Formats: sequence, structure tokens, C-alpha cells
Amino acid sequence: MVVTKADLERHIARVRDEITDPRVGIYGPDSVSWRINKEAALFLGGGKAALLQLAHPFVAHAVDQHSQTKTDPLGRFQRTFDNVFAMVFGDWASAERRARRVHAIHSRIKGEISEDVGAFQQGSHYEANQEQALLWVHATLLDTALEVYQLVKGRSRPERSPVTTRRASALRACLASRTACYPRTMPRSSGTIATCSRPM
Repeated sequence: MVVTKADLERHIARVRDEITDPRVGIYGPDSVSWRINKEAALFLGGGKAALLQLAHPFVAHAVDQHSQTKTDPLGRFQRTFDNVFAMVFGDWASAERRARRVHAIHSRIKGEISEDVGAFQQGSHYEANQEQALLWVHATLLDTALEVYQLVKGRSRPERSPVTTRRASALRACLASRTACYPRTMPRSSGTIATCSRPM
């Protein structure tokens, strides 16, 4: 399924209705997401996240055919986290604006798989706004952030409260991703990646 602009706007409208204080955005300062993502050490996991993202043939081909990652990997890394952090830490207006911006950029990225890769056959059509690809990238960022936090802090992964789960769902909605692939509780291992990699 390709996420259309209309899909995105429906999800944004739903999130807007659920947010109680637009000034603190989707999560807020008391959330697990702020506690984890504020750690500068998370940038140590950038290489892992990038490599995991490239494990999906749609992402790998999109990067190869459309991105400046090969010539400017640091720039791509910075742009990715600028957008993610704006949706995590920004007020609602910033998160909404970045969600539309990411979708608009992705809408121009499409092509074909150049060779057989796993379950994907040569000639398969891909689009950056294809839901499976969006889900995979989000899962790699989530999994990497949790692992780095656990390694640096020496703590187990924090439990999610019902409020935190709803807020995480709100960020997924900004990416217009359905919730079927996501765990209902905080994964204790790379469960998110394992679950999302099944179609591959």
C-alpha cells in the first residue's frame, strides 16, 4: 500500500484531535520517548540504523537511485534526524509540518528493483511512501534507539504506559503507518525488527 497525501491528512487530523497540549507536541517532557531520544549517545547508533535500513530492497534501491547518501552520508544522516527529532520533540505545528515535508519528498522517489533480492523480484516497483518501507525505517530507528539507550545507561528497556503507547501511535500516524506490525509493549530485544522483516 502506498500512503497518499489524503491518507496522511486523515492521520494528521486524528492525531491533532488526540493531542491535549500542542505546545509539547506528540509526546511531551514526561514521556519515555523524550527520556530516550534526548540522549546524545543515540547518535552512536547511526551507522547501525543506516545499515539496517539498507537491508530492505526498497530502501536500498531508493538510496542508490535517488539519494546523495553515497556522496554525503553525514548530510543524509543529519536530514533524517532533523525530521525525526522535530516530530519527537517539536510542538505540534512543527511535527505536522515535518510530516508533510517528509511525505512530499518521498512522493518523488520511485523506481524499480534492478535484481532479484529475497522475496522481491527484478522489476518490482517501489515508492518511498510505500507503507512497508516506511514501517521498516521507523522500526530500525526505534530498535536502534532502544538498544543504544540500554547499552549506555546499563538499564533494561523502559516499560510503556498506555499513554506512551497512544503517543507512539500518534507518531506512526504522522508517517501514515498502520499499527499491525508494531508490538503493544516495549520490546525487550530486537523484536520489532524481527517482526517487520518477516515479509522479506
